[in-house]
Amino acid sequence: MIENPMSHKKFVRRVKHQATSEEAVLKHRSANPETTRGTRFHNEALMMRRFTEEGIAGVLPVLDVDAGDEPAWYVMPKARLLQSVIVETTTLQEIVGHIHELAKTLCELAGREFYHRDIKPDNLFWYDGRPVLADFGIAYFGEASVTFEGEKLGPMWFMAPEMRSMTKHEEGRQADVYSLAQTLSAFIHPLGTLPLPGTFRAGAMDYDLNRGWKGDHDALDALEHVLEAATRNNHYERLRIDGFEEELRLWLHSAKTPLARNTGLRTGWGPEDDQVRDHAEIRRIMRRTLYKITRPLGDEV
Repeated sequence: MIENPMSHKKFVRRVKHQATSEEAVLKHRSANPETTRGTRFHNEALMMRRFTEEGIAGVLPVLDVDAGDEPAWYVMPKARLLQSVIVETTTLQEIVGHIHELAKTLCELAGREFYHRDIKPDNLFWYDGRPVLADFGIAYFGEASVTFEGEKLGPMWFMAPEMRSMTKHEEGRQADVYSLAQTLSAFIHPLGTLPLPGTFRAGAMDYDLNRGWKGDHDALDALEHVLEAATRNNHYERLRIDGFEEELRLWLHSAKTPLARNTGLRTGWGPEDDQVRDHAEIRRIMRRTLYKITRPLGDEV
């Protein structure tokens, strides 16, 4: 291999096969193998190789691994960041479809009690015509974590609340749902309008998908509720990864009209429409409530 350091990642290098000139990416551990990072890298290299051997298509494959008992490096094929394939003309269904594929992969891993714990746009790639997961450096592989007590794991913007202060043996089984849903939110919100981290608030102006997309407003509203259920701060109330996968699958099945980015002024839905809808809902609730109140009175009213 001929190595060329990548400027933006400390432990990653571009490499080229000397015989075939095929380009790839090499990831190596830190200089001190006795550190926690060294232990994490050892687990990551072995599990990434295992995923490749077992044919898990939703994980970036491994081409080569250091043959030592404590692997110091492994090699992956070149891949594009997933966000690079999302362009102005990409429909909302296509974006949700990519996230749905990743949710299916996370379901498969969760079935083995494996949790990525670092889902964010920088760790999601496009390879061989599909979205894939990479960088399992802080993943949980079905046994006691090697994290320090109280250590924060994952990127702040996409990190689940419970991951901000981990206990020593906590696996973070609900964290991937939160982080994947926040990543979907980042992909679909117009540039510069991404809401603050936290529970997605369906119906709130800052989270309104109708601002950036045009088409079926019922489908947009429905997706907001899915995102809200997947990003609840209390992980006991949050969707599980299999529930999130199911909700995305059902949404894709029901959202038939292509939803395109709204590149101009928001049209077709606005405050006036919201007022009409809210007024009708209030009248419906009042009629139902009045009926319940007056029904026991009979002819006395």
